[in-house]
Amino acid sequence: MLLPLVGAKSTVFARGPKPKPGIMEPDITRFATLLACPLCRGELDLGDTSALRCPKCPELFPAIREIPRFAGIDGAYADSFGFQWNVYEVMDDAEDRAVFREKTSFAPEDLAGMTVLDAGVGSGRYARLAARHADLFVGLDLSLAVERARKALRGLGNSLILQGDILSPPLRPESFDLVYSIGVLHHTPDTERAFRSLARLVAPGGHLAVWVYRKNSFVQELLNSLVRSYTTRLDNRALMRFIDPLARLGWMPLVKHLSKLINFSTHPKAAVRFCDTFDWYSPTYQYHHTPDEVTGWFRAAGFEDIRLLRPEKARNSLYRKMFEKGLIIGSGVNVVARRAEP
Repeated sequence: MLLPLVGAKSTVFARGPKPKPGIMEPDITRFATLLACPLCRGELDLGDTSALRCPKCPELFPAIREIPRFAGIDGAYADSFGFQWNVYEVMDDAEDRAVFREKTSFAPEDLAGMTVLDAGVGSGRYARLAARHADLFVGLDLSLAVERARKALRGLGNSLILQGDILSPPLRPESFDLVYSIGVLHHTPDTERAFRSLARLVAPGGHLAVWVYRKNSFVQELLNSLVRSYTTRLDNRALMRFIDPLARLGWMPLVKHLSKLINFSTHPKAAVRFCDTFDWYSPTYQYHHTPDEVTGWFRAAGFEDIRLLRPEKARNSLYRKMFEKGLIIGSGVNVVARRAEP
């Protein structure tokens, strides 16, 4: 069940007495140098224990269930993600650790001493691994998935979950040693604009890693657009019924090859197949990009040591050839780079 924001009780952040055992109340002052008003970029007043205030605007951002809320999302394009991550359970330590390293080029242990941002934190699938090792960790998401992410990071006093918009993040520029965004930017109204927004948050010498959908062949793109023109009009429950046969049968050898034309998950675990297939057909926005596009964004933003990361599957020669020609629907463009120092 989704948790409504309206009428929700504000959380009081810890400011003195030690929280009761088993209850994580983050000390918001630890994150003071990272936070900023998303409207004017000014410094926030942390004096009110139930909300964050911008003295300049002035604006009040309530803290509800341990999560500062910088954006409401009723009816917004991110609604389906809040539903998705509060319904499906897909976390798996070994698999998530492997995916995190593949898509960022960092192992969780490499983050020791770093200030890290997960842009589009979702349910906290990768955040819970990264936050265990980072010095300070922030997870940002526009949807009600933040409720699930906060639970995933419970007990980690170095972590803060924020509900806010990547396009206007409540964070100070050049504040993070590592910013990563896995499968999120292409679901915003403007992928390149979202990228530029994150690029500004990376400190000189820090790294940015992004994964966005790759542009496929004309036929694949056409079929996908036709199917999604229908599925994006369905409500969440109706869409679950629509994807049910695809998600149930996606593991079968004869069926899984159809996913090269019309995308659905072929993951061996049923919960992941349902979640991934729902994730493909539900979002309002879904943009696809080429490697040249994405690496061009990095160059324009002043990044160097730009690396195009390839999936582990690309070790297979047939997969690699299809991947490089953009014939693997649902595959991505994955790039990591370092922001140039003055």
